[in-house]
Amino acid sequence: MMGYRQAVASSAPIANIDALVDEMHIRPYFSAIVSAYDMPSKPNPAVFLEAAHQLGLPPKKCVVMEIPRVEW
Repeated sequence: MMGYRQAVASSAPIANIDALVDEMHIRPYFSAIVSAYDMPSKPNPAVFLEAAHQLGLPPKKCVVMEIPRVEW
């Protein structure tokens, strides 16, 4: 997307993330997909730091956008 590297960083299990990303056909838009399922949960930044690492970027060069939890 316009030269920006993007990652998915979620607390969901990786199988759930993969299923959703594939169902929505959006995998090509992401350079990294990271699950925090086995990491400390927020407010610990571990998942975001891992996403930055996988993108090859220092955390200070990254922006986090969160989607509020939605009850379906």
